[in-house]
Amino acid sequence: MFKKQITILIISLIALSLASFTVSMAAEKGMTVKGSIVAIDPDIGMVQVVDENGKTLTLNAGPKTDLKTFQKGDEVMIEYDKDKVIKMMDKKG
Repeated sequence: MFKKQITILIISLIALSLASFTVSMAAEKGMTVKGSIVAIDPDIGMVQVVDENGKTLTLNAGPKTDLKTFQKGDEVMIEYDKDKVIKMMDKKG
């Protein structure tokens, strides 16, 4: 009986470890948004995007992001991290 409980406990811990590893890998990869730029300020490195569901998201430019090539109304795809810092930004059209 005790061995069965230990086995169940070990299997549960392994499953929990794999789940947390998967979540951390997803966080490192980042999130993406597709939408339209509604506000942009290259001087302070800020961009606001309305996604395809109508949700507005405010993001900050990362060190490799040049916002001067974008303007209000551009359709974009943006990859950003958990801190809402842009990792990659491309025009969709």
